[in-house]
Amino acid sequence: MEYEAKWPVYLPITDLLTLEFHLMDTRPDMKLDAFVAQLVKRWLAAETERLALRKSGTAMQGFQWKNVFLPDGTSLRTSYSNIVEFAKVHGKAILPPYS
Repeated sequence: MEYEAKWPVYLPITDLLTLEFHLMDTRPDMKLDAFVAQLVKRWLAAETERLALRKSGTAMQGFQWKNVFLPDGTSLRTSYSNIVEFAKVHGKAILPPYS
């Protein structure tokens, strides 16, 4: 096993315990430090892409619904009166997934 340098990060204990108990229920094989490292890597990738798009001047395509922005390619699932529907954001519109 290869050595990997690490640095402590201090979080409120209640948040840390809540996350750890959630992982015990949903992902019992996942270690807390590995999960947090994965979250940070995903956030950095998304943030880097967002900043690159902002700098390039190219507007991100998607659909604005109330105060939620749904980027192009977002898959949606809704249910009403026991009827489940699926859709996908294409450009600036929401369309059936197979159109």
